[in-house]
Amino acid sequence: MTYLKYLLFALVLFFIACSGQKSFSPTIIDGNLTLDSNLPSPIVDSNLTHAKLKDGMILDKDGLKSLKLEKTENVLFSNDKFFVLNNACKELEVVPYKVESTSILKDSLKLEKVSLERDGAIKFKTDTCAVSGALKDDLLALVMQDNSAVIYDLAKKDRIFLDRNDPIYAVTNQLSTPVFQKDAVIYPMLDGRVVYVDLKDLKVIRSSIVGGDKFLNNITFMDADNSVVVAATPKRVVSFVEGQSYTLDDDIRYVKVYKGNVFVLNLEGDIAEYDPTLRLLNKIHLPYAKFSGIGFKGDTLYTLERSGFLVEVNLDSFKYKVYKADLHKNKEVFFTDGVFYNTKSSIDLANLKIKLAKPQAKNTKVKDVESSKENQALKTTEPKKAQ
Repeated sequence: MTYLKYLLFALVLFFIACSGQKSFSPTIIDGNLTLDSNLPSPIVDSNLTHAKLKDGMILDKDGLKSLKLEKTENVLFSNDKFFVLNNACKELEVVPYKVESTSILKDSLKLEKVSLERDGAIKFKTDTCAVSGALKDDLLALVMQDNSAVIYDLAKKDRIFLDRNDPIYAVTNQLSTPVFQKDAVIYPMLDGRVVYVDLKDLKVIRSSIVGGDKFLNNITFMDADNSVVVAATPKRVVSFVEGQSYTLDDDIRYVKVYKGNVFVLNLEGDIAEYDPTLRLLNKIHLPYAKFSGIGFKGDTLYTLERSGFLVEVNLDSFKYKVYKADLHKNKEVFFTDGVFYNTKSSIDLANLKIKLAKPQAKNTKVKDVESSKENQALKTTEPKKAQ
């Protein structure tokens, strides 16, 4: 009976908490957005680079690929030549492929029928799973589940670099990928560090701490643009510029570098633009908004709000518009630079299907960002030497 009382009490608290949650409710809706219902099967799993459909097809930045995978295989990385596959966390396979045919599905979604050339696969035995990876020329850079950084050379068919670190047992489901930059590869590690490896000498040349939390502290986003490298954990963004680092503490949802500036979406409903030193330039606050994805088209930023809206921000004026969208609510979104995907539907940012509402009063951007109390609450640090 005591157990049942505690269980009933816990359930009551749960329902009270759920009933008290508020959702985004815009005062002005600028139009209605029609989604493209073009995916042949719903999305069942996704990360920052790929989504898997229920029928086994793979969705990436170039569209939909139809290929046959074994039950133990999943896609870690792909480009226009190779698929990198995890096989039961015991083997990595780098498999060349060819496109047998290309067709256009409903609403201009490209579908490629892909044939994996298994005879030409390069295989590497592993002790653990690779959680993210990137391939450039013959070099395959990986972050492993045990928090080690690895490089395999496809030409030599061998591992040429290994940097072991203390294992991490609790990470978020957002895992960034390594970035190749000139003669180095930059690793987003599971312990909240950014590690630079020189590709000539094959050694670590720098290790910088982004987040210091004990749990759920992995690098969730990492982006590089010319001389700027930006990395984020769930609680912090750090920008590395010419040997110095700049820090922003916030509850981070998404981060993207675009046209030299840093765009941050947080859990409180803020859409903010910063310069490379993380000095605040513009900000919009949408109370209770829960963002899914961030994309750009020309001088416009787009993000989905999970209760059923597309938010459009003009980067010149930082004024925004909100469009009602018939989303599958509270489902995670797979997004590329130009398309958002939601379950079986998609939104092509280059071809938005919007029925505009009657003109209403316009919203304006936050003025005097340097002096507003809200902006002062966003903590930035003075320039400091990168660690």
